[in-house]
Amino acid sequence: MNPKITPFIAKDQAAFKKLVLDNLKDFGFGYNPEYDSDLDDPTIYDKSGGILYLLKVNDQVLGSIAVINKGEMAELKRWYVSKKHQGKGFGTALMDKAIEFCERKDLKRIEFETNRKFTKAHELYKKRGFKIFREDADSFYMSKDL
Repeated sequence: MNPKITPFIAKDQAAFKKLVLDNLKDFGFGYNPEYDSDLDDPTIYDKSGGILYLLKVNDQVLGSIAVINKGEMAELKRWYVSKKHQGKGFGTALMDKAIEFCERKDLKRIEFETNRKFTKAHELYKKRGFKIFREDADSFYMSKDL
């Protein structure tokens, strides 16, 4: 297996959407137009000055991570790895790529919201130096200074 992390291209839109929705389904979530419009138009990341990366093996989309550029701060979104390919370092590779992008753009801080149900991911976030700065009944809000 020779994974490659590349910027999103239009032909991968359906595969990206399927990856995200498959992951969300495992936690009891479905498509919500209010929150998931980026799945239909992933170019919003580029338009913000950010990026959407896809992890692919033989042109098959196995993972994703997106960066929204908010000036001096970045917001991470859509960090997913297909269930079958979790635990193989792909999530870490995607996070490293996103952090590298943020550093190149001279962003000072990374923030994101994560649902409390994503417990396996929380362990990885903490290992990568992210800390909870706020929480509510459904989510943790995590950040890391760069």
